Amino acid sequence: MVAVAPFEASAPADAAHAQGGEAACGWRRRFRDFVLTSDRLTHARRTIVLPPKPLGVLGVLAARQGEIVSKADLIASVWRGAAISDESIARSVFVLRRSLAEADPLAAEGVETVYGRGYRFGLETRVEFCPAAAAGPMARLVEARRALFEATSLSPFDPRLRTCLALVDALLREHPAEAAEEREREPSRALR
Repeated sequence: MVAVAPFEASAPADAAHAQGGEAACGWRRRFRDFVLTSDRLTHARRTIVLPPKPLGVLGVLAARQGEIVSKADLIASVWRGAAISDESIARSVFVLRRSLAEADPLAAEGVETVYGRGYRFGLETRVEFCPAAAAGPMARLVEARRALFEATSLSPFDPRLRTCLALVDALLREHPAEAAEEREREPSRALR
């Protein structure tokens, strides 16, 4: 079962999402201590170097967590329908499992072979949306302001509050006209 992060109601149903392409639209998947985007896999904040095909296989399997993904589906998604042998898929799965096992031995067991049918990703994943990764400067400003307004109980010396204030100040300097419009739409608050 895919767990969706509390601040997002559901995952997008577009083709990029089905192929594990979350980074382009600000999506990422978490499982165990791993974070997966369309172009990177990290474990405990360290990047795991994976070739594109094994990374693509992981993206497809994680996007369809718990489901059996046929070799034909992997070929269509990762190899874009190119004529490849079963050995190419098996090799990519081998490299993927080896890379996962080097970071976390139990994670490699999450990439399951369902003999005669395909592969399945058996680890629970959590889908998250990263507004700052997906949005332009003004959307980041809106997100930073929202965070500031929710943080009214924080001490003025709290590093989270100071980080938000620094981000807002930088964005205000970059886009003064748009920021003025946005400021007019926001209710007045004590932290302004």
